[in-house]
Amino acid sequence: MIKSANLQKKVIFMDKKCVYFGYFLQFFEYFALHLQCKQMQLKINNNLKLFKTMRKLSVIIVATLLAMSTALASAFSIYDDERTIRYDQLPDAARHFISKHFPTEQPSYTVEDKDLAYSEYTVVMTSGTKIEFDHKGEWTDIDCRNAAVPESVVPDKIANYVNRHYPSSHIHEISRERNGWEVQVTGGLELMFDNSYRLMRVDD
Repeated sequence: MIKSANLQKKVIFMDKKCVYFGYFLQFFEYFALHLQCKQMQLKINNNLKLFKTMRKLSVIIVATLLAMSTALASAFSIYDDERTIRYDQLPDAARHFISKHFPTEQPSYTVEDKDLAYSEYTVVMTSGTKIEFDHKGEWTDIDCRNAAVPESVVPDKIANYVNRHYPSSHIHEISRERNGWEVQVTGGLELMFDNSYRLMRVDD
């Protein structure tokens, strides 16, 4: 009878241990879960801080780019200017070219197109002929409308080619470019020559 009572006490004691151990496990799980929540909250807070910082930085970058583009536009508008000038304000080389190759022509008006680096010039004669010059006064384009470009301006090899292949036509526009020459003859044909005066292409 005494042994049975002792055994019963031991069973009750073991049950209490199991209950306490269960409480301990629940507390540990709660603590672990609480710790995970804290870590997640910390990550979320860090991400929010990073997002806010990046958003502020994006706003600053966009504002800076807008300010720079406005400043550049203003700068180019200052230096990109087209205005009418007096004929005697042309570079000496341009005026010498006109007096030599267009001695009977009279200038109607002269335009200076000024950009950030250089100025370019356009002279329109009373006949309608238009001559364009670079900043040094070297001609770059001559458009005589329906009249013939002076033979003294056209390189001999180009003039000979046109006379041989298009004897009933004449050159009424000629352009001097970095990679060659371009001429337009009556009838609308455009002939492209390289810097050695070899024909490269014909466009109609």
